[in-house]
Amino acid sequence: MGSTNQQFNKSTVHQFNIKDKLMGKYHIYAFEKLDVYQLALSLSIEIRTLVKSFPKEEQFDLTRQLKRATDSISSNLAEGSGRSSNLDQAHFTNMAYASGLEVINHLNCPFSKIISQKMIMVN
Repeated sequence: MGSTNQQFNKSTVHQFNIKDKLMGKYHIYAFEKLDVYQLALSLSIEIRTLVKSFPKEEQFDLTRQLKRATDSISSNLAEGSGRSSNLDQAHFTNMAYASGLEVINHLNCPFSKIISQKMIMVN
């Protein structure tokens, strides 16, 4: 009977810790404190809002690629922080940077299309 209460208490404590974590009350891992990581998470949220306004023909291919590339930024920062060598950490930081460039490219595609269409309408 005593072990059941202890398990319940540990489970209850664990649930409150997750709730606190989700509400931003504390950080567990060092990378979560990094401004660049927090910005990458914010970018992911913004991209998800933005892609909802994309034309239907872009909803599948470009939208998926854009979401994956954006999520890859924060994922690589997190994974790199867990590496023991500076070389490994630098590699994953470099991968996060490359994913950021990929996001820029994917964003250029629809905006270039919009600009081209407006130029055609003006001429």
